[in-house]
Amino acid sequence: MVGFVFDPAGVETVLKDLRQLHQDLLTDVDMARPLVEVTGPGREPASWRMANAAVLSGEAFQTHNVQLRTFVQQYITALVAARDEYLRRDEDARDQFERS
Repeated sequence: MVGFVFDPAGVETVLKDLRQLHQDLLTDVDMARPLVEVTGPGREPASWRMANAAVLSGEAFQTHNVQLRTFVQQYITALVAARDEYLRRDEDARDQFERS
């Protein structure tokens, strides 16, 4: 067959994987939280620089993680909407075909 074939099971598999990815991203940000809370062992410049570098790295990670979670959630929402619309139109077409 040539063209697009809608595969509901395939869409559900992708949605399951995306939901797991979203959950994994939440776990990652929880695991990285201590990085943002690093404090140096002393007040000398070396301790401050190393602690500051860790905090900045952790903050960059958190920002990126939020952006990834937002993207994944938006993708899930769009995919669910597309799936539901496709199934609705398919059902409408079947009803119309059966009435004619």
